[in-house]
Amino acid sequence: MTNCYDGQTVRHNGTLAKVDHADFFSGKIILRKFWNDGTYWAADMKDLEPVDEAPVASGSKVAWGATASIKATKSAGYKFVEWSGAATAPDHTPVFTDKHATETSFEMPHDDTTISAIFEPEITGDFVEIGGVKWATSNLAAPGKFAANETDAGLFYQWGVAVGFDQSENSTPAGVQMRDDAGMLAAVPVPNFATANPCPVGWRVPRQDGVGTIGGGNEFSGLMKNTIAKIDKIGSVPAVILTDRADPNKKLVFPLPGSFSGYLQGRFSSEGIWGRGLYWSQSAISGQQSAYGFIVDVANVTYSKWDESSNIFPLPWYFALSVRCVRE
Repeated sequence: MTNCYDGQTVRHNGTLAKVDHADFFSGKIILRKFWNDGTYWAADMKDLEPVDEAPVASGSKVAWGATASIKATKSAGYKFVEWSGAATAPDHTPVFTDKHATETSFEMPHDDTTISAIFEPEITGDFVEIGGVKWATSNLAAPGKFAANETDAGLFYQWGVAVGFDQSENSTPAGVQMRDDAGMLAAVPVPNFATANPCPVGWRVPRQDGVGTIGGGNEFSGLMKNTIAKIDKIGSVPAVILTDRADPNKKLVFPLPGSFSGYLQGRFSSEGIWGRGLYWSQSAISGQQSAYGFIVDVANVTYSKWDESSNIFPLPWYFALSVRCVRE
């Protein structure tokens, strides 16, 4: 070796050691035992061999006083926050070189030590906050992804099934949950979207009994009470435009793509037309499915009529509706 640094792991004549410091007067390198038993000795730089320290794995045995290198690998949808460590003896808590770096190191305490990498959801997606609820600005497209713009219809989802279907499908696409011709359930779906959440990380399907409710009910009904609704066309797409009563600059657009149903003679078939939009909601208590419907007079080609009779109502699980996610 031609240079070294304090704390570096080296071999000297086959012995594993740590560089303690360089002696100014003799020019020697002062080493200590890798296992830190209190033994020190001097060595010439040329007799030292560097040792590559790979990141330690969970359950690894690391010597007291040794420098352990660690690396955090995040999963999709999450971001690294920091490292946390605890030793058997509270006063021997490990000290990280940089606790906020994904790759860092620490000197092993005298006790068994637990090291944890702390992650948090990496929440993406635009939202508009109305009535204390943060609503996504576009419908859900593929699971975990929002539609490119607010007028995109997105995909249809059956209750508690994190599989999206295109509105053009009229047969039996992969993953669809079917009801048979006799009206019996062909498969039992999961009870709610909490166990099969189709929304991106940090988002969920709207709930009843949620923050945005006024006098109970549904986050959708809370949204309606906090906004002024208008039916209009954006390009060729009929949509409901909701404007915040408290701040007219805040608007949400809900396309009206209709709905689908998976029960007609074993086929996944259209049950809706442009001019109607149905959006899933779920009970925060029982997980029962419900929907909020935007119903318009399709005979009115300007789509200017808002049907105040649209309300919350339960729908069979095999219907496939639009999904508009809210932030957790």
